[in-house]
Amino acid sequence: MYYTQAQNVFTTNAGTISFFSEAPLENIDATSKKGHCILNVTTGDIVSLVAIRSFKFEKALMEEHFNEKYLESDKYKDAVYKGKIQEPLITDRDTSYQVTINGNITIHGIEKPANYKANYSFKGGVPAIEGSFNVALKDHNVEIPKLVIQNIAEVVKVTCKFELAPYQKKD
Repeated sequence: MYYTQAQNVFTTNAGTISFFSEAPLENIDATSKKGHCILNVTTGDIVSLVAIRSFKFEKALMEEHFNEKYLESDKYKDAVYKGKIQEPLITDRDTSYQVTINGNITIHGIEKPANYKANYSFKGGVPAIEGSFNVALKDHNVEIPKLVIQNIAEVVKVTCKFELAPYQKKD
């Protein structure tokens, strides 16, 4: 059964958001499996949010530096993306195709445009979105000390994967 008539809003609290920084001395890879996303398949509006502290790193010291020195996660708790999918979203049959998402991302308290291509799929009555885009740290006033400039890339690749479910209103 598909939800085209009664269901146009889908959500998850368990999306995967990761980022990868390729640098001369060391690659940095971190993942959160606590990404929130809400998608209105009728309007194409999409919002996602991730708590900065939910990112997990291979090395504890990297995680500590990320939260305390670079992203200041006590002050800037979340990263937020608000956008709109440009193409009509098919919800009456199983499908998969590329879409363009235009929007803004707020990281470290600074909002910047972030437009990207993503894969939209609709299977078994529920949608999924998967895509990636680059974020320049300087655009969000994330300062990298000269001492560690060889360890951290100036641009990081962010990848998002959201498998959504019908939105359930809480009483």
